[in-house]
Amino acid sequence: MTAIIYFSRAFENLVDGKKKNLYIGNTKLVALKIAEELNAEAVEIIPKIMYPKEYQRVVMQAEQEKETNERPIYQPIAINLEHYRAIYLGYPNWWGTLPMVMATFLEEHNFLEKIFILFVHTKAVEWGIVSVIYRNYVRILGFILVYLFVVQELKNQILQSKIG
Repeated sequence: MTAIIYFSRAFENLVDGKKKNLYIGNTKLVALKIAEELNAEAVEIIPKIMYPKEYQRVVMQAEQEKETNERPIYQPIAINLEHYRAIYLGYPNWWGTLPMVMATFLEEHNFLEKIFILFVHTKAVEWGIVSVIYRNYVRILGFILVYLFVVQELKNQILQSKIG
Protein backbone atom coordinates (compact mmCIF):
# COMPACT_ATOMS: atom_id res chain seq x y z
CA MET A 1 0.00 0.00 0.00
CA THR A 2 1.06 3.57 -0.68
CA ALA A 3 0.49 6.77 1.31
CA ILE A 4 1.14 10.36 0.33
CA ILE A 5 2.23 12.50 3.28
CA TYR A 6 2.85 16.17 2.72
CA PHE A 7 3.21 19.61 4.23
CA SER A 8 1.92 22.54 2.23
CA ARG A 9 1.18 26.18 2.85
CA ALA A 10 -1.45 28.28 1.09
CA PHE A 11 -2.02 32.02 1.52
CA GLU A 12 0.61 34.56 0.43
CA ASN A 13 3.44 32.93 -1.53
CA LEU A 14 6.09 34.04 -3.97
CA VAL A 15 5.11 33.05 -7.51
CA ASP A 16 7.29 34.12 -10.43
CA GLY A 17 8.99 36.67 -8.20
CA LYS A 18 5.72 38.28 -7.09
CA LYS A 19 3.62 37.80 -3.97
CA LYS A 20 0.37 36.03 -4.71
CA ASN A 21 -2.39 34.62 -2.49
CA LEU A 22 -2.93 30.92 -3.10
CA TYR A 23 -6.12 29.13 -2.17
CA ILE A 24 -4.27 25.81 -2.10
CA GLY A 25 -0.56 25.32 -1.48
CA ASN A 26 1.69 24.11 -4.31
CA THR A 27 2.71 20.91 -2.54
CA LYS A 28 -0.89 20.04 -1.68
CA LEU A 29 -1.88 20.44 -5.33
CA VAL A 30 0.80 17.96 -6.36
CA ALA A 31 0.12 15.58 -3.45
CA LEU A 32 -3.57 15.34 -4.31
CA LYS A 33 -2.76 14.69 -7.96
CA ILE A 34 -0.36 11.89 -7.00
CA ALA A 35 -2.98 10.42 -4.65
CA GLU A 36 -5.59 10.53 -7.41
CA GLU A 37 -3.27 8.88 -9.95
CA LEU A 38 -2.23 6.12 -7.52
CA ASN A 39 -5.60 5.74 -5.80
CA ALA A 40 -3.71 6.31 -2.54
CA GLU A 41 -4.46 8.02 0.74
CA ALA A 42 -3.15 11.58 1.14
CA VAL A 43 -2.41 12.93 4.61
CA GLU A 44 -1.43 16.51 5.34
CA ILE A 45 1.01 17.41 8.12
CA ILE A 46 -0.60 20.42 9.80
CA PRO A 47 1.39 22.39 12.37
CA LYS A 48 -0.30 22.74 15.75
CA ILE A 49 0.50 26.46 15.55
CA MET A 50 -0.20 27.58 12.02
CA TYR A 51 2.38 29.52 10.06
CA PRO A 52 1.55 33.19 9.36
CA LYS A 53 -0.44 34.01 6.22
CA GLU A 54 2.02 36.73 5.16
CA TYR A 55 4.92 35.49 3.06
CA GLN A 56 7.66 37.61 4.68
CA ARG A 57 6.63 36.55 8.19
CA VAL A 58 6.79 32.89 7.16
CA VAL A 59 10.24 33.42 5.66
CA MET A 60 11.47 34.95 8.92
CA GLN A 61 9.88 32.20 11.04
CA ALA A 62 11.28 29.42 8.83
CA GLU A 63 14.76 30.93 9.04
CA GLN A 64 14.52 31.18 12.84
CA GLU A 65 13.28 27.59 13.14
CA LYS A 66 16.19 26.40 11.01
CA GLU A 67 18.78 28.42 12.93
CA THR A 68 17.52 27.24 16.33
CA ASN A 69 16.89 23.68 15.11
CA GLU A 70 13.27 23.89 16.31
CA ARG A 71 10.89 20.99 16.05
CA PRO A 72 7.37 22.41 15.73
CA ILE A 73 4.57 20.15 16.88
CA TYR A 74 2.00 18.99 14.32
CA GLN A 75 -1.59 17.87 14.72
CA PRO A 76 -2.12 14.11 15.09
CA ILE A 77 -2.44 12.28 11.80
CA ALA A 78 -5.11 9.67 11.17
CA ILE A 79 -2.96 7.05 9.51
CA ASN A 80 -1.10 3.97 10.70
CA LEU A 81 2.21 4.08 8.84
CA GLU A 82 2.90 0.43 9.62
CA HIS A 83 0.35 -0.54 6.96
CA TYR A 84 2.23 1.23 4.15
CA ARG A 85 5.24 -0.04 2.23
CA ALA A 86 5.74 3.03 0.02
CA ILE A 87 5.44 6.60 1.20
CA TYR A 88 5.49 9.68 -0.98
CA LEU A 89 6.78 12.55 1.12
CA GLY A 90 6.25 16.11 -0.12
CA TYR A 91 7.05 19.60 1.09
CA PRO A 92 8.39 22.97 -0.05
CA ASN A 93 12.08 23.81 0.11
CA TRP A 94 12.49 26.37 2.93
CA TRP A 95 15.91 27.90 3.40
CA GLY A 96 17.59 25.07 1.53
CA THR A 97 16.03 22.34 3.66
CA LEU A 98 12.72 20.86 4.68
CA PRO A 99 10.29 22.80 6.89
CA MET A 100 11.12 21.98 10.50
CA VAL A 101 7.61 20.60 11.11
CA MET A 102 8.55 17.86 8.62
CA ALA A 103 11.77 17.22 10.55
CA THR A 104 9.59 16.65 13.62
CA PHE A 105 7.46 14.17 11.68
CA LEU A 106 10.44 12.26 10.30
CA GLU A 107 12.16 11.98 13.66
CA GLU A 108 9.04 10.73 15.45
CA HIS A 109 8.38 7.72 13.22
CA ASN A 110 10.20 4.53 12.33
CA PHE A 111 10.60 4.37 8.56
CA LEU A 112 12.98 1.47 8.25
CA GLU A 113 12.01 -0.92 5.48
CA LYS A 114 9.86 1.71 3.77
CA ILE A 115 10.32 2.97 0.23
CA PHE A 116 10.30 6.74 0.06
CA ILE A 117 9.51 8.80 -2.99
CA LEU A 118 10.33 12.38 -2.17
CA PHE A 119 8.77 15.34 -3.97
CA VAL A 120 10.09 18.77 -3.13
CA HIS A 121 9.06 21.98 -4.78
CA THR A 122 11.80 24.47 -5.36
CA LYS A 123 12.68 27.17 -7.84
CA ALA A 124 16.03 25.56 -8.66
CA VAL A 125 16.29 21.85 -9.31
CA GLU A 126 19.53 20.94 -7.59
CA TRP A 127 20.70 17.64 -6.18
CA GLY A 128 22.64 19.58 -3.54
CA ILE A 129 19.38 20.62 -1.89
CA VAL A 130 18.33 17.02 -1.39
CA SER A 131 21.74 15.90 -0.15
CA VAL A 132 21.71 18.67 2.47
CA ILE A 133 18.15 17.85 3.51
CA TYR A 134 18.77 14.17 4.01
CA ARG A 135 22.31 14.21 5.35
CA ASN A 136 20.77 13.60 8.79
CA TYR A 137 17.70 11.63 7.73
CA VAL A 138 19.07 8.82 5.58
CA ARG A 139 19.70 6.77 8.73
CA ILE A 140 15.99 7.18 9.60
CA LEU A 141 14.51 6.69 6.16
CA GLY A 142 16.62 3.98 4.60
CA PHE A 143 15.92 3.87 0.87
CA ILE A 144 14.81 7.06 -0.85
CA LEU A 145 13.79 7.86 -4.41
CA VAL A 146 13.88 11.56 -5.15
CA TYR A 147 11.82 13.73 -7.44
CA LEU A 148 12.33 17.47 -7.49
CA PHE A 149 10.06 19.68 -9.46
CA VAL A 150 9.86 23.27 -10.55
CA VAL A 151 6.55 24.51 -9.19
CA GLN A 152 5.15 26.47 -12.11
CA GLU A 153 5.95 23.84 -14.74
CA LEU A 154 4.32 21.05 -12.74
CA LYS A 155 1.29 23.15 -11.80
CA ASN A 156 0.79 23.95 -15.49
CA GLN A 157 0.92 20.24 -16.36
CA ILE A 158 -1.58 19.38 -13.64
CA LEU A 159 -3.97 22.17 -14.62
CA GLN A 160 -3.74 21.22 -18.30
CA SER A 161 -4.51 17.58 -17.50
CA LYS A 162 -7.69 18.71 -15.67
CA ILE A 163 -8.75 20.89 -18.63
CA GLY A 164 -7.87 18.42 -21.37
